[in-house]
Amino acid sequence: MNAIDQMPTVEQGIQDIATRHNREASDVSAWFTEYVNACCTAAHPAMLEPFAEWFADRLESAERFQERKEARIERYEERAEQAKAEANARFNSPANKCLSSMDGQPILIGHHSEKRHRALIARAHNDMDKGCEEVKKAEYYKDKAISASHNGAIMTDDPNALLKLRAKLAELEALQATMKAVNAAHKRFLRKPESLDSSGLSDAYKSRVRDYKPQYSWEPHPFPPYAMSNNNANIKRVRDRIKQLESLVAKQITADAPQETLSGDGWRIVEDVQDNRLCFVFDAKPNESTRERLRACGFKWSPTRGAWVRMLNNSARANAEYVATQLRNGASG
Repeated sequence: MNAIDQMPTVEQGIQDIATRHNREASDVSAWFTEYVNACCTAAHPAMLEPFAEWFADRLESAERFQERKEARIERYEERAEQAKAEANARFNSPANKCLSSMDGQPILIGHHSEKRHRALIARAHNDMDKGCEEVKKAEYYKDKAISASHNGAIMTDDPNALLKLRAKLAELEALQATMKAVNAAHKRFLRKPESLDSSGLSDAYKSRVRDYKPQYSWEPHPFPPYAMSNNNANIKRVRDRIKQLESLVAKQITADAPQETLSGDGWRIVEDVQDNRLCFVFDAKPNESTRERLRACGFKWSPTRGAWVRMLNNSARANAEYVATQLRNGASG
């Protein structure tokens, strides 16, 4: 028996990889299809070994993505607690406690205590203002934490984004088909009511067709035209995102280590395709004007990378080139 005969089939290899990583075989099969398409070749057992390595890296990326999300939520919650504690400290400051213990004692004009009394009132008012600001800050970060934990948006840097988008596309297409079928059944129902029994719709939709009475002339059927056009626009948007992500996944599969694209005196620009990030790396801390320029161009400081980063796309490349030009020209304002 030769080596080719001993090689497992694609199905066996996918099942083995799924068992190894405690995943559903259908999920692994979907990723294998994406891998094969990105490599512009046909599925073959010889591709299982490189795919297994890439898939393991993909799972690690998914874990890092989830860890970053949880860390972001935890950071927001910590900031909310800190702001709440600071607000309580301001509301119960020595100035406020002292002022409340004076039981409305008026300022004695001309008395030696007048200056200290006015200063005490000013400190108490300042503490109350700061406390109210901290309360707003606590509410802001609390809302950020809730939003981050319940955010259902599909992020581009989510390693599972492509599978999630395909599932979302299937839901939107199924909804579009359902709306068309219900409206078509309603048209037939208006001409021939007994046709509804053989329409194939569920009982809920049949009841909806029977009970529907249009309120406006532009809504003649149960699903108005704007609902169908909006859903159709969403289908197009999701398809476009899938094409973009397919291109990104293809680049990630074929990419090696992060590539340096531009460099200068004490700085360099690095494209990390695997993590979908563009990094602006400095040998030393840049001056304030450079930091402001980086922020204005959408870059954020990443302590874990030791670089200024933003998501990798054409806009990021253009902004990075702009900052690089300013640095080479020695612009400071």
